[in-house]
Amino acid sequence: MINLDIYGEPIVEQHKNCNCCKRSLPLSAFGNDSGGNKLRSWCKECDAEYRKGANAVKKNAPPPEDDHCCEICGCSADELNSTVQHVTKVVSPWVCDHDHQTLTFRGWLCRKCNLGLGNFNDSIERMQNAIEYLKKHKL
Repeated sequence: MINLDIYGEPIVEQHKNCNCCKRSLPLSAFGNDSGGNKLRSWCKECDAEYRKGANAVKKNAPPPEDDHCCEICGCSADELNSTVQHVTKVVSPWVCDHDHQTLTFRGWLCRKCNLGLGNFNDSIERMQNAIEYLKKHKL
């Protein structure tokens, strides 16, 4: 059965390409992104498969040492916890960092540094460009 709009015209469902499997799928195959105003770039099927692998990496990763510091910014758990405000539950300051292509564990980073890597798509070239940009505009 074909759905019709109020003018009797067929309703054609919009499609989007999944950035993972590259298939063109109806919008209903994509979940909402964290802000809720846009759709995720991966379809629900690819996202679920990826999350399963990422959860396995975290489960099998060795726990961080008690005196662990972020390998990027050098902050300790105490330093990171002292900057968090309005936390209603105890949350580890460490995030399991992993290679998104191979799903291999790289280490435990603080949330900010892990997000930074993710926002640069783990690209060394992009990060070097950012360093050059900061050097160029340093006061």
